[in-house]
Amino acid sequence: MEQKRIERLIAAVVENRDKLSYLHAREENGVYSYAGWVSNFGIYRVDDREMTKPISLDLKTERGLFLLFVLASCWSRTGPFENASYFTLYIKDHWDSDISSYTKAFIDEERKNRENSVRTILREYQDSARKEVYFRPDFYDGVYVLSTEWEGIKEALRESEAEGDYTIFIRHIRDIEGLGGHGPRGKMRIKIPLLLRELAIAERYRGIPKEWCCVPDKRVLDACKELGIGFDFPDAKGHYPLRGIRRVDSQMQMILKESQIIYSLFGEWYDIALFAYQDVIE
Repeated sequence: MEQKRIERLIAAVVENRDKLSYLHAREENGVYSYAGWVSNFGIYRVDDREMTKPISLDLKTERGLFLLFVLASCWSRTGPFENASYFTLYIKDHWDSDISSYTKAFIDEERKNRENSVRTILREYQDSARKEVYFRPDFYDGVYVLSTEWEGIKEALRESEAEGDYTIFIRHIRDIEGLGGHGPRGKMRIKIPLLLRELAIAERYRGIPKEWCCVPDKRVLDACKELGIGFDFPDAKGHYPLRGIRRVDSQMQMILKESQIIYSLFGEWYDIALFAYQDVIE
């Protein structure tokens, strides 16, 4: 029964791939898979009435790579996902491309003007948000932390690729304070697989384990409950699927374990089919 419901969900996702702003699919030999969130934000400029020029991030560039991390940091905090998308696009269009210019004084001034920034971005882009767009004050804290930690983050990614061991990057990004919610010392956790997923889909770095690229957030886990997908069962050999993740902390072990199980069921739709469950099934 569970497998049939999973197949039904994937079929519904494919059927609705052009109807929901976040369902970006790619096709190869008649088989559809997820094209990545930043391949198409589902947001269009106001003068693009026919919606023919989707906004995206080029992760092969320094600018696009940095903005992916901005997006993930914002999504590590509460609120509708559109807030982070519009905030990321505002930085893309209106801030200097030189990351070293994101000083504390500059960030604080931008934070003060965030209501004007929202009005600006909504004049330039069509408003497709489900709720009123709002830039949280702590979005700006995350950007500042990223700007100060940027060279170390890139080095961790380069080392992970060279060593074929992405626990190096996971441990590094996991230890940085200020990238997640729960106050100024909050750390990123649940959105680390999102970073890996987008980088893997874009082929920005080699050897990223695809089974670590599913985001088991609340919306995804709620869908798992509806489908009867559990996370306490062993694999075919009687072992829990913890391959290669014992070098990270226990919280990340659980996240990566859940990610591996989701990937084993949904493949290169990753978590997005589950994310879409309430929109395409309910």
